[in-house]
Amino acid sequence: QKIYYRMKKKKKNNVPCLHLGIDLWIDGFDPNNQSKKNRGSVYIRTVTFAPNRSFRNNLQNTYALAIGPDKCDRSIIDKHVTDGLAKLTGKNMNGEQKRYYCAAVGVEVEVNGFLISKLADQPERRKTLGLAGGNSTYHARFGTILDLNSAAEFVSPCESCTEKIHQGDRNFDKVRCEYCTQWNMEGEHPLLKFPVPVDYPDECLSDQERSSGKLSPRKLSLIGLRNAMQKAGKQLVEKSWTELEARSYLKIEGVNEEWTNNCIVFTRYAKKIVGENYDGVLTEEDENWAEQQLMDGTGFPMPEAWNEEMDFFLQNLDVPMHLLFLGLVKTAVKLIIKWCKCKRKYVQLVKKAKDIMRTLEKMGLSWLKSWT
Repeated sequence: QKIYYRMKKKKKNNVPCLHLGIDLWIDGFDPNNQSKKNRGSVYIRTVTFAPNRSFRNNLQNTYALAIGPDKCDRSIIDKHVTDGLAKLTGKNMNGEQKRYYCAAVGVEVEVNGFLISKLADQPERRKTLGLAGGNSTYHARFGTILDLNSAAEFVSPCESCTEKIHQGDRNFDKVRCEYCTQWNMEGEHPLLKFPVPVDYPDECLSDQERSSGKLSPRKLSLIGLRNAMQKAGKQLVEKSWTELEARSYLKIEGVNEEWTNNCIVFTRYAKKIVGENYDGVLTEEDENWAEQQLMDGTGFPMPEAWNEEMDFFLQNLDVPMHLLFLGLVKTAVKLIIKWCKCKRKYVQLVKKAKDIMRTLEKMGLSWLKSWT
């Protein structure tokens, strides 16, 4: 509703308008003839046009937008979506807002097409946005730059704060605790600060960060990611930074290795075509890719998803199914295994589980994969 009303406010004239919300679903799956040991994963993206309440969950509103190998270039699909929305809601040759005939009301209407959400699990979401994975040093928590490994022991409430929670104190987190962050993973709490990484550009540090040698956690944003990539590229071209400094900077900004490499390859090629020396190696494949980027005229290379007009956290959602089964259930399984090992019952558990899994495997159910 927040997104809908925000988009509706952009409407300035009295021409009838169809506000068309769009949901994107991104996921991967394994074909029936594949096993976990020999993966041939498939990537799929669907688009759902938000209907009125009477047509809720109607499959006529959902269409397959793209399907292909999991390792395909997804930026093409992102660009197709961005261009499609721009074309749908753009202006005609006379500079006027495009209008379409709507049979439901019998008149021409303008269309306000906008993205409501992009639903995906953690790996898919991070890959589409060009962000570092959940096992990375500084981006383990989606959307937040934080060295969670060093802060993990301080995040959960200490004994004093835990006692306040058990006593029903709803204001336990109103006063900063010096021993824990009370589940807070953002802000200026000293326990959340982490050391400045090696090769991090000195000019990107504030006086306080330079003197303390530590950085504070912060949230990511699409505009912040765009600015970071452009800044790193500019500093490389102007030879103000080394490639090691650029890598260290982009790592802190949450950019994954693939797009960090793209940034460096592009700047190497830019230096080559003007006859300047550059670090590292530039392969023929790298040159062809960089040349194509220049020919496309799209500017400095970055994920197409960064160009979308959307709220980074409000619209890049993790669905409850993933949060439940990849979060709570996985944690519960680990806890059970840990308990069995402490009680020396782990071998019995594995033996019993294998017997059950073999029974399920013999059923050959396409929707219930099992391997022993």
